[in-house]
Amino acid sequence: MKKSNKKAFSIIEILVGIFIFSL
Repeated sequence: MKKSNKKAFSIIEILVGIFIFSL
């Protein structure tokens, strides 16, 4: 796995967290 993949995963986690917080 590349470092880029890990960074993208972090962004997805943040987006999911914000989405849950919005609910």
